[in-house]
Amino acid sequence: FGATGGRLDHLFGNVELLLKYAGRPIELIDRQNVLTVHLPGVHTVARDDRYRYVSYIPISETVAELTLMGFKYPLTNCHISRGSTLCISNELIQSSGTFSFSEGILMMIRSSDFAGCP
Repeated sequence: FGATGGRLDHLFGNVELLLKYAGRPIELIDRQNVLTVHLPGVHTVARDDRYRYVSYIPISETVAELTLMGFKYPLTNCHISRGSTLCISNELIQSSGTFSFSEGILMMIRSSDFAGCP
């Protein structure tokens, strides 16, 4: 907890550490968010009512063949580029969902509207 410290320099420094160790099960957690970085493959995400929103942000130039299943706004084999806002604020509609992609590096951010969470 406190990985952002309320300061943007702390946030970006810690995100850089996530990128350095991409693919390892490391979470960056603050009062409202959980950030993880993922390499290509199939990944499962469990519904957690503490974090209603799930966003996917391309870290690499492009993320290829992104598929989201079990989400309010599903995707199938979509290519997204850095700067895209297509995958912001999605929601799981089942007890778990999957996301998969074939190329790139993808950040997943699970968020809550409430600063007191978790």
